[in-house]
Amino acid sequence: MPIAFGERDFRNFSSAKVNTVKSWFSDLLRPELNHGAPTAPAEGLILMNVGYEGLVWQVDEYSRARATALSAMVQERMAGANVARTMQRAMGK
Repeated sequence: MPIAFGERDFRNFSSAKVNTVKSWFSDLLRPELNHGAPTAPAEGLILMNVGYEGLVWQVDEYSRARATALSAMVQERMAGANVARTMQRAMGK
């Protein structure tokens, strides 16, 4: 969701402060400026359902299978946690 500010949002600010804030937001939208924080390393990223015109992705079947297995394990553990929580509440603790 884009962030939008109108002049009324800055009614407690002086004109100089409003211009400073607008300038700051404008600078954030310029990728060529260094904002002091490095980008995160790409190791471990799994891109799914991403497509670019003229580019064909090679699917890493190992990573896909691993993600599916991890998803099933998380769902199983969540179900077990819900059962344990229900039992705990039933015992009055």
